[in-house]
Amino acid sequence: MLGLGLLASLLVATNPWALLLLAPLTVAVLSILEYHVGLRLRAEEALSGSEASLAEAQRIAGLGSWDWEIDSGRQRWSDETYRMLGVAPRSFPATRDIFLNCVHAEDRRRVAVALETAVEQGTPYSLDHRVVLPDGSERIVHAQGEVLLAGDGRATRMVGTLHDVTERKALETQLAHRAFHDPLTDLPNRALFTDRLERTLARADDGGGRVAVLFLDLDGFKSVNDALGHDAGDRLLMVVAGRLRGCLRPGDTVARFGGDEFVVLLDRLTASRDARTLAERIVTTLRNPFPLGESEIAISV
Repeated sequence: MLGLGLLASLLVATNPWALLLLAPLTVAVLSILEYHVGLRLRAEEALSGSEASLAEAQRIAGLGSWDWEIDSGRQRWSDETYRMLGVAPRSFPATRDIFLNCVHAEDRRRVAVALETAVEQGTPYSLDHRVVLPDGSERIVHAQGEVLLAGDGRATRMVGTLHDVTERKALETQLAHRAFHDPLTDLPNRALFTDRLERTLARADDGGGRVAVLFLDLDGFKSVNDALGHDAGDRLLMVVAGRLRGCLRPGDTVARFGGDEFVVLLDRLTASRDARTLAERIVTTLRNPFPLGESEIAISV
């Protein structure tokens, strides 16, 4: 544009009528420039909008991304990656060492080995691990990454994501617990008891000590349900479960099979009398009256 202006000045100086000839050309050039500037501005606006949309989508999904130039060590983290670590976006440089310091101490070695193996072998990795936030709280993330190779097969770049799966893991744990525990008393159910019994018997066969199983049902429980209602019966079962827990040794198991039926697994007994002693303790404990509201209920087994 500057060259066109100098040319126009020279021509006008020698021939004033040349301005009329140059005017259409000048307008055309200006129109072309305006068009291309407009295209660039719109492209920059679209890119900015796309980046903002991507950042918002990552925030909603709890998904962060990162990019690592292996030769230089330079890394770029998305805003959500920073937020997942409990800090403001770009509040400190993105580096491998800083990230590993955010990983839970018990998981750090495993994460470091996964990264090193991926770079050395050029293979992707995928694993769950914990991160510790500045306030001391912990989150669980699913990390995965892929290695980009140069023409000679050398790893030059790695890209990956972090996905916050804390709530999902908590739900999985909760569902697994429900699958193997009685919903009223929170005691192991029949499935969990059976699994523990099989393991205990297998260990006993290998010289792991004696094993005993006690079956209990509550005498008079139906009368409580009929007289005071099922809510009172449920409260009684919960109190019974608590007392049974208090009678057992570490490693023993008490389970509810249903209704007023309970089963006790006694593990690693040194003598038969040990089972008898624990059975007598249970009977004595359950003879004590059970307070239910303003009343006391006496039951036996």
